[in-house]
Order: sequence, then C-alpha cells, then structure tokens
Amino acid sequence: MNSKETIATRASDVKFLTPLEISEMFRVPIRTIHALAREGKIPAIKIGRLWRFEQKEVWKWVEGSYHRTSDMGEIHQKAKEILDSYAGL
Repeated sequence: MNSKETIATRASDVKFLTPLEISEMFRVPIRTIHALAREGKIPAIKIGRLWRFEQKEVWKWVEGSYHRTSDMGEIHQKAKEILDSYAGL
C-alpha cells in the first residue's frame, strides 16, 4: 500500500467532532471547550481558526480523566454510550 492509500484508509476511519458537538456531549459551555483546546488539555487540532476533535482521541482522554470511584463502571459505560452516539453522525 502506498502512502496515498494509507492516508485515504486512515481518513475514512476517522470521525472529527466540532467544538459545539463536544460542548453538547459534555454539557459545558463552548468557551470551556475552546479554552481546553487552547491550553492543550483536550486532544484537538486547529485548522485555520477552527478546532476539531478526533472522536477516538477524545474517548481516550475521557478514559484517562476519570477519578476512580466505586461506581466507575456505570460512569464509564454512560460516557462510552454518549461518545458512540456521535459516531453515527
């Protein structure tokens, strides 16, 4: 497989979310998402003036951000369901 095929294959597997989608998903103001992205606290890329968030990377970030509690399994499952619901968009 040449590099163009690799890039095309990777691109078809990637789902990018907008700051609005991320803010709705986590129920926080969009300005909070922009601030997290600017500060490098959430995985994001900037294309010109626009921020984009790769869904798989956001999910990894969510998994690594949990404070360990006894109800961790339930919280983890709910977050996964929310992120997965955006995969179908």
